[in-house]
Amino acid sequence: MKIKSIYISQGMFCTERFFESGFNLIFSEKNSAGKTTLMRCLLYGLGYTIPGTKKFKIETCRVKIVLEKDDGILLTLNRNTVDSIELIEEKVQFSYVLPMQSKELHEKIFETDNEDILNNLLGAIYIDQEKGWTLLNRGKVIAGVHFNIYELIRGLSGRSCSDIIMHKKKVEENLKKYKQILNIAKYRESITSTRESLIRDSYNRERLLKLDQFKVERDAIKKEIKRLDDNIKNNKKIIELIDDMKLVIRLNDGEEICITRDMVVGVSDSIDFLQAKKKMLISKLKKILKEIEGLELEIKEEEQQLSLFPMESLADVFDRKMAGIDISPVDVKNVIDGLEKERKALENQIFQFTNGNNEITQSMIKIVQKYMEELGDSEAEKMTWKYLFTKNLKELSGAVLHKTVFSFRLAYIIEIEKTLGIKLPILLDSPKGKEVDDDNIGKMMQILQRDFPDNQIIIASIYHYVPNEHVITLEEQLLDQIIVVN
Repeated sequence: MKIKSIYISQGMFCTERFFESGFNLIFSEKNSAGKTTLMRCLLYGLGYTIPGTKKFKIETCRVKIVLEKDDGILLTLNRNTVDSIELIEEKVQFSYVLPMQSKELHEKIFETDNEDILNNLLGAIYIDQEKGWTLLNRGKVIAGVHFNIYELIRGLSGRSCSDIIMHKKKVEENLKKYKQILNIAKYRESITSTRESLIRDSYNRERLLKLDQFKVERDAIKKEIKRLDDNIKNNKKIIELIDDMKLVIRLNDGEEICITRDMVVGVSDSIDFLQAKKKMLISKLKKILKEIEGLELEIKEEEQQLSLFPMESLADVFDRKMAGIDISPVDVKNVIDGLEKERKALENQIFQFTNGNNEITQSMIKIVQKYMEELGDSEAEKMTWKYLFTKNLKELSGAVLHKTVFSFRLAYIIEIEKTLGIKLPILLDSPKGKEVDDDNIGKMMQILQRDFPDNQIIIASIYHYVPNEHVITLEEQLLDQIIVVN
């Protein structure tokens, strides 16, 4: 897949830039001439949620991008608003609401419905100038776009553990709740130990408990009444259907008899039984509603009485109510400990599911080793597949981290291309970092030329990297390049 052109308009102004196969350099002699802005407009035009730059509000622009797929078919993307985009393929137009339908859009562009791959594709092909060169295997790509190597590998391996992941999310939600409850329990313990008088509203607590019980019973009865109504209605429909269909049966002696509702045994009795049961439940419901009404009135009267004491602060009321809650910090802590163990077990399941006997991880680490050795890392050959998931970035810094990130990204791209069967564009914003010398940059460019000859490479930089590169020169700010439309 290649980007053929981009058209950007804002109000009465517009600019159009063209790209070629192979190396494309978005170049300027100044650092603040709109290179990053143009790069982000490319991503914005592909349907991603992308922030503008300091002096450029990308959401106010209209962006049109023309893509060429590997089979030569052209795709035209028109993003006229921040929350919508149109895709045209061979004169057929598709419209998408963003960001809700971004997945459907990218399915069309990248020709896959694998959600795990689509969610992490931008993090593989694009390196942002700000944080991209420190993003190794997980984290923020840009704005709300994230990358996670676990998801990517599961997508590439065709392995789904969505049920386990959903379970883990529920456990984490419960953990959050119980940790809050633990704080409340500790606070209650502190106030009740010094202010025993706060536990004086036990009677009111009993009323609240009764009220909750009655409400539960009320809801259950209402549900049962609805079920009975549905059954009665269905039985009546059956009878009416029999009348309407005018069914005829033939007896053994050849006589034909028309079936009527009177011939159906037990239906009338069933309806009568259901209606009788419904009446009993309605009577019970009325009594419960009366009890609820009475309790709510008593509680309301008490609250009104309390409001007559202005000396009692909101904090005092809170403490008094809190003292009436029977929560044991020890019990809550036990629940939290159990949930923590469950979360760790689920994390281990996900990890094992992602990595166990996985050809993708083995292939990916070999690619990483190959490029890191070529870039001068003497320790690369000692790496195991577990290094793909490392969290220890403190040992990596400067040029080492820069080269490691580059090697990882190339491995991601190669494995994604194997799975999807397409060539992806590679977008690098400012690849020459402060601590990366010319020799290392030269090796990186040689790797791209040698191993990715069929990939379109778009680089934004103030440096020239390879001979015969297609140069898109920006003289000033991108907005200063815009042409007035007559």
